Amino acid sequence: MNNIILTELGKNTEVTGVASGTKVRNGVNTGEPCIVVYVPKKKPLAELTVKERIPARIDGKLVDIQEAVFKALSLLPSPVRPKAVWEDGGSRLVSYRPAVGGISVGHYAITAGTLGVAAYAPAGRVMLSNNHVLANCNDCAVGDNIYQPGPYDGGTVADKLGELLDWIPVVPEGGGATNQVDAAIALPTLPTELDLSIADLTDMVLYSKAATVGMEVTKSGRTTQVTSEHVAAVDGAIRVQYPTFIAAFVNQIMINSSHFLSGGDSGSACLEVSGVEEPTTIVGLCFAGSMFQAIVCPIAPALSGLHLTLSVLVDLHGVVKRNGTPVSGVSILVFNYSTFELIEYIEADSNGAFGIHDTLYQYETAIIFAQYTIGSTEYGGFKRIHCNQSDNYAVVNLSEYTPVPDGLFCRFKLNPGDFLNCDIVTERYLSNLF
Repeated sequence: MNNIILTELGKNTEVTGVASGTKVRNGVNTGEPCIVVYVPKKKPLAELTVKERIPARIDGKLVDIQEAVFKALSLLPSPVRPKAVWEDGGSRLVSYRPAVGGISVGHYAITAGTLGVAAYAPAGRVMLSNNHVLANCNDCAVGDNIYQPGPYDGGTVADKLGELLDWIPVVPEGGGATNQVDAAIALPTLPTELDLSIADLTDMVLYSKAATVGMEVTKSGRTTQVTSEHVAAVDGAIRVQYPTFIAAFVNQIMINSSHFLSGGDSGSACLEVSGVEEPTTIVGLCFAGSMFQAIVCPIAPALSGLHLTLSVLVDLHGVVKRNGTPVSGVSILVFNYSTFELIEYIEADSNGAFGIHDTLYQYETAIIFAQYTIGSTEYGGFKRIHCNQSDNYAVVNLSEYTPVPDGLFCRFKLNPGDFLNCDIVTERYLSNLF
């Protein structure tokens, strides 16, 4: 409905947005429901033609006129050029590997925005942010370099984090064209260089949902770091200024705040606040704002349009056997095959059974190593398993001589229980696994 009002009013006025809200009178929110119509600057009625005047009521609902010009946030100027100095929790303007959400990132041709969150595409773990952060407002090609930090913060080709993989085009207004999201994804050069966490906010994002009016939300961004506010509207229809065009957006999440977002926060993941626990539910991507409003695009169209799924914790269980018989007292090491992240070190029970709970990520592959010694003979085995919600059971067979996968592992003779990480030819190796 609001997009229809925006279109009709925009024929004769400079209206920049329409949303459901409450009446503000003399700077005080009266709580009275109304339709909020945003304009660049209020003018006396005497200066307006009859066609330019906005009616006091639309479809019987009270109209409140407020000032706002919405811009994609990377276009909002910073008061001073930021410096890479240490702050509590770490500077968000320097290079991090693995990279986390909430820090500076950008397409090689832009200034800088924010890495939103890690998600999963058919190609693997990817970084999700805005189109105007990773895809340069549609002026891009698959494979374009993505720097972390972004170019404005000193990022160069030496800081390449990955390459542009896909984006949802932002369509300029005209002919009734509207948008719902400003979103794009990039594939890290190495899966090990992209972490699931968001700086100073959460270890991982597991769920998504639609925002609701009054919901408390939070975000972690390059410029303003962690901020929280309440959702004012979820049906915003606005016109956003990009470098070379204006685009109309509908069904936008609107937050009435001057501090929630600032230039460079574009791409930040907007999460629902969950009390004393870490937030794990995403509702949208921050992407635009005005002097007194922050705009967040809904997450559902971004996930579906880019074929993304979020992290899901899953269980893994199984049994270790030698010559078909379960073995007790077996040492087991489990790690993430993509990132070489150590997940668990446990021992099987007297029936050879083992299990780990809520420590693996769906859509990732795990490697399970088992080791057992009889006298002076070591028996080892391993199993590769793709983690999902329906089949996470593995049988690991021990044999006296376990083949070593070519190019993946090196072996060192260490004392029992010792593990050694080493880097050889820039690849990560784990040893003493058999």
